[in-house]
Amino acid sequence: HSCMFAHSHRAQVYYDGLMASYNIGCLVDIDAPAFDWAGRLIKRNWINGFGHVTIDDKGDFYANLITAFKSRFFYNGKRYGAV
Repeated sequence: HSCMFAHSHRAQVYYDGLMASYNIGCLVDIDAPAFDWAGRLIKRNWINGFGHVTIDDKGDFYANLITAFKSRFFYNGKRYGAV
């Protein structure tokens, strides 16, 4: 089975044959006071992002990891976020 998760705040993809694991980042203000407990060395590996999955009529999945930099990201050829 494949999986998608965001608990670690990092962005990674791992494949093993037909299975995959997607670590999709987080959707938070990484510099917010709520995260002061995490030092600079921890937070430098965090990234904002999310996953998008399409499942076809055969049950096969096609997953995309979308990451954001400077409050901006691209999806389907269009830029979203801060100007």
